[in-house]
Amino acid sequence: MLRVYTFMFGLTFAAITLNACVPDRGAALAEENEPISQIRSVEDLDMYRRTTSESPFDYLPAKVQQHFIDSLVFAPTGLASFQYSDLEGLPRGQIHQILSLFNVENTIPVFMEARISRVSEGTAFRPAPRTDYPGYRCVPPATCVASVGSICIADNCRTP
Repeated sequence: MLRVYTFMFGLTFAAITLNACVPDRGAALAEENEPISQIRSVEDLDMYRRTTSESPFDYLPAKVQQHFIDSLVFAPTGLASFQYSDLEGLPRGQIHQILSLFNVENTIPVFMEARISRVSEGTAFRPAPRTDYPGYRCVPPATCVASVGSICIADNCRTP
């Protein structure tokens, strides 16, 4: 009888030990499905670029990617302006992935020249609110000025 108890204790101890060593697959799946943390500042962008090996930015050729990144204007409330003409040659789904990094994917309707492509199911495109101004860029603290190929996101181009 003592052998049976010893054996059962050993099995229980082994199961607990093995379970502690095996990664939680449920947590891994939850992490895979979590949205990418939003880039709301130059510091967030720098951290994202340092820590991310594969990025939606990779859809852009190196020079265009750098031009797009240089065009980003941040305000205290997030991305306030960017050069959308750098994205116009991309399929709509890739544009969505890039702009989702900044939580401004609702500006996609300004990309009138974007090629129509098959987008994964479940990806919704919200219409751009009236406070987004294509043909303008944000000049902080709170001014949208004319700029061909840019968009001013007025909700973010303001003082909080």
